[in-house]
Amino acid sequence: MRQGDLLTIPLSDTDVVVAQVLRSRSGVLLIAVFDGTFPAHAEISFVGRNLDLIRLIAQTMDARIGTGNWVVIDNVPVSGEVPIPIYKVQAGPGSSWYIQDIDGNILREARPAEIEVLRIPKSFSPVAVEKAIRAANGIEAWQERFDDMKPGWIRAAVELIGSS
Repeated sequence: MRQGDLLTIPLSDTDVVVAQVLRSRSGVLLIAVFDGTFPAHAEISFVGRNLDLIRLIAQTMDARIGTGNWVVIDNVPVSGEVPIPIYKVQAGPGSSWYIQDIDGNILREARPAEIEVLRIPKSFSPVAVEKAIRAANGIEAWQERFDDMKPGWIRAAVELIGSS
């Protein structure tokens, strides 16, 4: 897998959604799932298409690609407008919170306002990502655990950290 790879992910037997690999490292992927659905067997072109309408962002594994469930259809540059998650982590129980980037680098100690907005890093199984996609499209019930895949908190965190 390469950064920029566009994937189709099944939504149903007849429809797919498109996601893009934002980061890829040792089988771990950070993907953005775009708004909109496409017929499963249609040729999908992204020439001139807006790839900024992001429905979900999730860290997951590449296991569904190896099985052929998620199919690489193209590779296009990742937009600089796509928010990349920033997290909060602790060095141990009861210790201070720190800001961590997507690559695991500790940037600095987090301020109280940042602790409120940032979330703890989470990785989701490919099946959980598929369930979240179906829920986001009204096919399954939304589960609270999917909230960490919504891009709103990521955008808020990036804006807050960028302004401090």
